[in-house]
Amino acid sequence: MLSVILSEEGYQVQTAQDGLAAISMVEQIKPDLILMDVNMPRMDGFEACRELKKRHPDIDIPIVFLTGQNSMESIVHGFELGARDYLTKPFNPDELLARVRPHVQLELAQQKLTDLADKLAKYLSPQVYASIFKGEKDARIESYEKN
Repeated sequence: MLSVILSEEGYQVQTAQDGLAAISMVEQIKPDLILMDVNMPRMDGFEACRELKKRHPDIDIPIVFLTGQNSMESIVHGFELGARDYLTKPFNPDELLARVRPHVQLELAQQKLTDLADKLAKYLSPQVYASIFKGEKDARIESYEKN
């Protein structure tokens, strides 16, 4: 049902049967969003989230838990592990889409900004680039007039 709802909205959906399969999949493709249940065989969603963050600290893929675990403790734990959102089952399809859409849009916008920054780096000196994109305060910029 979940795959159908997302596919009908134009999302490309890949499914994994458990946390280990999800980790393996992320190592092959970089998804724009991970929707994950907490209750899965072999490795639960919390452990899979922890392992993904550990193995790929430089990749910030939004993780949204969609689960029947609705205790405040589980919800807080999911956010502490780095989840961007947490939906409980049974879910409303409209709410699901309303929550997924901004996470995917933000991820795509962030990818575009990273690509633009990489392209811009070719035209800037390393000092200016560092000043703009790495937050370094002091960059010495000199220009010379050609004679």
